[in-house]
Amino acid sequence: MRLTNTSISLQHGLIREVMQTWKLFLKDEFGIMLRFLYPTDDLATAYPGRYDWETYRIVIHRSGRIVGLDDDDYDNQLALTKADIIKHQFDLNMFRNEICAGLGLTPDTQEIGYWDRIIPWGTWEPEKGVAFPVSLSLVNFSRDFQARILTFILERQGLGNIVLSDCAQIKYPYFVF
Repeated sequence: MRLTNTSISLQHGLIREVMQTWKLFLKDEFGIMLRFLYPTDDLATAYPGRYDWETYRIVIHRSGRIVGLDDDDYDNQLALTKADIIKHQFDLNMFRNEICAGLGLTPDTQEIGYWDRIIPWGTWEPEKGVAFPVSLSLVNFSRDFQARILTFILERQGLGNIVLSDCAQIKYPYFVF
């Protein structure tokens, strides 16, 4: 299964958002990815509208009533609950561990920085004594991918690496050795 919307969400830094935003971005992948989302202590100040350009400003009244207000049309209000405005974060480490298990890789133990574009993913060991680091690239465009790969190669000074990417604009897989 290709997780296109998931990778797009990660590429754009969609890390902490309300559940409705995750549903909009992940679309049909939401059910699969739900187990990787966990609630944070952060409450949102905006809520997604019916359309991409529409956003509701969240107002919490003294009475405890929570509403989303459309600043362009005050008659357009949305009744919300506290559960609706809790931000959820994508657990990229747990996601990495599950993908590695499915691919037969040993997961990397390095903590993932949420703005990293090339993520240490794991290690592939085709036979005893032979191991190749595997990284995942989260880039939007082929040109950006090529620049990051060049930097990646120079930083590692000749160590063999496999770099995975889902970028649809990359016409063929890159294997970096």
